[in-house]
Amino acid sequence: MSGNTALEADDDLPVVCPHCLTSNAIGQHFCRRCGTPLTGLAVTDPLGQVYSEGDALRKAIDKPDRPLILVGMWLMWGPTFLACLVLIGWFVVAVSTEPFGPPGAPNVWEAVGLVALFVLFVVGLAVISGTMLFRTTRNYARLRRARRDKSRRQRG
Repeated sequence: MSGNTALEADDDLPVVCPHCLTSNAIGQHFCRRCGTPLTGLAVTDPLGQVYSEGDALRKAIDKPDRPLILVGMWLMWGPTFLACLVLIGWFVVAVSTEPFGPPGAPNVWEAVGLVALFVLFVVGLAVISGTMLFRTTRNYARLRRARRDKSRRQRG
């Protein structure tokens, strides 16, 4: 005992999540209800970083309450989405035209594995980034509309 009983008593209290106010066990690094990081180790541990970033992205998509969050998501996912659309357009043009090179040269697009890999990767990445952008923008518009309607009701 160091004589500071107030600090020693705090060590026995459960950890309360700052996001959802759920009580969590001592030593737990993430909230058992919402997944919010509770300790410094949660964001420095390599696997914890993945969970922490996922938590931040999930919250940014579900409740983008500030324009900065919306802009940040567009800056993060917009270039990826645009690059995927450009690659898909290039792929469609390359497949629909005659192969380049001398007659009889092998056409790289005939390799089914390469085409399948390209389609899965680029189209999948386009779907993921497009979904992130759509959901964030839609949720931001809904939250903004709800705030505007609430302020109108309070005034009127």
